[in-house]
Amino acid sequence: MRRQLTLSEQQFAAARAAAQPKLRPALSRVGNLYIEGIVTYAHGSEPAYDVGIWIRGQSQPGATWGLHTARLALVTTGVGQLTFLAIPATAMQQTESPFQEFLEAELGGPRDYWIGLTWTRLDGSTDKVSEKQTLGLAEPPGITG
Repeated sequence: MRRQLTLSEQQFAAARAAAQPKLRPALSRVGNLYIEGIVTYAHGSEPAYDVGIWIRGQSQPGATWGLHTARLALVTTGVGQLTFLAIPATAMQQTESPFQEFLEAELGGPRDYWIGLTWTRLDGSTDKVSEKQTLGLAEPPGITG
């Protein structure tokens, strides 16, 4: 009986873990005072609530630390991908960033960015993911405008 209970608990834990949302960020375009990208629902079946998007690029006028932020209220399996526009973070938002390591991390080139997502699961727990991304060239090599 104890063995069957242990097996049932393990199966329940595995099913619960499989249902948890996993999100992935991608940057697509950088403007003067915004950064555009997408959030992809990569895995799971439960919704992700209160999705915070944090991006660090090079410092520029209007974005002194190069930190941009955006929020999505809800990301579900059915939407697949959602587009966001991140704007420069305020001084208060910069201190509240869950990715303080972005402010100390090396960026590399001018097209390198750190991007992170935070979200709340159905059970109220939180999750996050971050990665370094490099945007492609503005123009294909050999083509001049």
